Amino acid sequence: MTSLATYLYRSCIVARLTDVTNAIKHRLEYEQSRLADVTAEMENLAAAYNRFRDLKEESEKQQESIKRLSLVFDMLKVKNPAPNAPMAAAYGYSLWEIMETYLQFAEKTKVGEILEFLQWIKFTTTRQAVESAITTHPRVFRTTKDGWEKYVSLKQKGA
Repeated sequence: MTSLATYLYRSCIVARLTDVTNAIKHRLEYEQSRLADVTAEMENLAAAYNRFRDLKEESEKQQESIKRLSLVFDMLKVKNPAPNAPMAAAYGYSLWEIMETYLQFAEKTKVGEILEFLQWIKFTTTRQAVESAITTHPRVFRTTKDGWEKYVSLKQKGA
């Protein structure tokens, strides 16, 4: 009786193993065909996806540029910034970033003219701070001399 039960039990296991292996095989085939479909669709969408990423990056740059440019006018509206408050914290940009924005339009200017602009937009700072910002950001600013005069400009992209 025990041997009969063992024989019947083994055939039950073998049948189940066959069902399971068939199910695995069918799932594998399905996954492979689905992967082929997904890969083909991804190839069709690759150009649009890359274009989307480029546009998103450009949009973020434009938003940052608008924010920086409008900062000049926002600073003009401020009556009196808090005394002894760091200007960068008050306006959200550091000195060198504001100088960079200014030099996008002034192109080549003297440190004194940068100070005049900063004073005009009510960004209080010192000549030493401006000189330090130029020195500590050599990838952004370039200094040139013309006789006794020292000029500051932006470095060209890729230079």
